[in-house]
Amino acid sequence: MKYTLSVLDVIVDDVRKVINQYLGDDYDIRYASSYDRQEQLDLAAAADFLWAGWPKVDAEMIGQAPKLKLIHKCGVGVDKIDLDAAREKKIKVYLTAGINAIPVSEMALMLMMAVMRHLVYANVNLRNKKWVQTELKGMNQHLTGKTVGIVGMGNIGKNLVKLLKGFECKILYFDVQRQSIETETALGILCKPLEELLRESEVVSLHAPATPETAQMINAKTLAMMDRDAILINTARGELVDEAALVKALQKGIIAGAGLDVFAQEPMDPDSPLLNMDNVILSPHVAGTTLNNMSSRAIRIAKNLDAFINGGEVAKTDIVVG
Repeated sequence: MKYTLSVLDVIVDDVRKVINQYLGDDYDIRYASSYDRQEQLDLAAAADFLWAGWPKVDAEMIGQAPKLKLIHKCGVGVDKIDLDAAREKKIKVYLTAGINAIPVSEMALMLMMAVMRHLVYANVNLRNKKWVQTELKGMNQHLTGKTVGIVGMGNIGKNLVKLLKGFECKILYFDVQRQSIETETALGILCKPLEELLRESEVVSLHAPATPETAQMINAKTLAMMDRDAILINTARGELVDEAALVKALQKGIIAGAGLDVFAQEPMDPDSPLLNMDNVILSPHVAGTTLNNMSSRAIRIAKNLDAFINGGEVAKTDIVVG
């Protein structure tokens, strides 16, 4: 008899094929067709293992899943999983540490350049038969030589540093856990307090986890520390930013622009003022989700599930609740 693996995310056929390729022979895989609460609860109730992504795995869901042995996050953030409830039920929680470093850092880099070059504004105007070449000449910036501040120097932050090296950027970083002197030297990065980083950076890119300590770390006060020509990039979590304060800062020219892949409310509020701003580029929380990265995720999850079942070793970096 196969173990049941319930996938809580709504997944398109091309991604299902990838998952089935690596796990379909070993598990009875059940896929969510919607984010309807009852459907999600029913999937969890039938599961030996949960493939967790965007939906919340809360105490109610865990309490109604009598066979559940392990929750595996497809990604790195576990802020939507009730870890205390998992511990109480002796359910393990794993993640795929470092798996998103390449796609998320690439997205952050793309957003930087797209915001600085007003790419969406140019594209929309051209499609509306408006030639805005003269206007853009007075607006566009290039990335090379800029000072970039990275908030959170984990796997994604480190890979972003590597990408930015080709642009000869000066790179500052802030993290509650400072890197070793050897790592700082090898990467060519300077550790700064958050306030100094915000004041000195022309681009600020967020890569911190969502925790009580990081909640709305970017707010009216910290936004006011930034240069008027600076831009903010967020491919981490919407909880890091006071969205109302960001809207006001963008409207009043306190900062020049923003590139956002994550939001305080997801799906984002259809009435959000961000949707009507020419100096903002938006993406629906897909920075870590590329088709080729789904293969990497599926391979890692298959390996970890096999190790759990057969008593093998799981990398310590993948274990959240052991």
